[in-house]
Amino acid sequence: MKVLKVHSLFIALTLSVMSISLTSCFDSESENTIDGQGFVLVENSLYGGTYFEDVNGNTYYPTSASLISMQAAGFEPSSTKLAFIQYKLAKEVPVTKADTPKTPQSYNIELLYAASFDGAPVRTLADEAEMEAQVPETAPVISLEPVIGNNYGSSTYVPIFYNANILMLPVLYYMRNNSDMLKEHKLSLVFLTDVSKDADDLVLYLSLDKGEDNSIEYKNLSYAGYDLTAALNIFSMKTMGKKPQRVIIKAHISDINTDLPEDYEDYTLDYTKVDAE
Repeated sequence: MKVLKVHSLFIALTLSVMSISLTSCFDSESENTIDGQGFVLVENSLYGGTYFEDVNGNTYYPTSASLISMQAAGFEPSSTKLAFIQYKLAKEVPVTKADTPKTPQSYNIELLYAASFDGAPVRTLADEAEMEAQVPETAPVISLEPVIGNNYGSSTYVPIFYNANILMLPVLYYMRNNSDMLKEHKLSLVFLTDVSKDADDLVLYLSLDKGEDNSIEYKNLSYAGYDLTAALNIFSMKTMGKKPQRVIIKAHISDINTDLPEDYEDYTLDYTKVDAE
């Protein structure tokens, strides 16, 4: 069996990103290929403009030419919520300057790369019976904490909240050594609405449909942001306004083959520490 194969450029880029914050080289006097890269929210104004906002509140305004170039390459800002970008600062000065090191700033940028990192919409279903009837699950996942190696060592990726609504979820699974087989694999995240009013945990079910691909030749990493807004709103209504204490991801996990284990394994995240802003 061979190690993880990276099938697409945007996944390759994430392997060099060690946090969800946008990294930059603004203070370096050397000439850099890029000035910054990282995950950002995509904002589309009422007047048709597109800009980006990082987890620290900084905003990034792409030049029209660079945005059009990214759109020609397949990036669709109007339908994207979470993106990964690489950029250079535009020749113009920043739109605003910081009063303190912690004050959010705005920058004019030239996009060098942009890709959506949105996961499939989280499905909300009534109960497990409805989930079993409507959501195919034909294979386990290998891990929700994959260890990815590169020339600089290895990194462990874990589920983490980008903000109070978006869950960044790394999922490792088996597939054939053929990028055309990526379309066979479909990940689903499901929230069941039969929530008790006394519930403290928001429970999500992760499922993988492998389609016609039964191979365990390669390990592929899916890394995407899942919008939990609807699930959180339903949880609040069912529990009389409460926020969950924990978010639990239930998944069938096995690194042996593609046979489904009988029992779920739970991955628990502490939601009380998530910044609601």
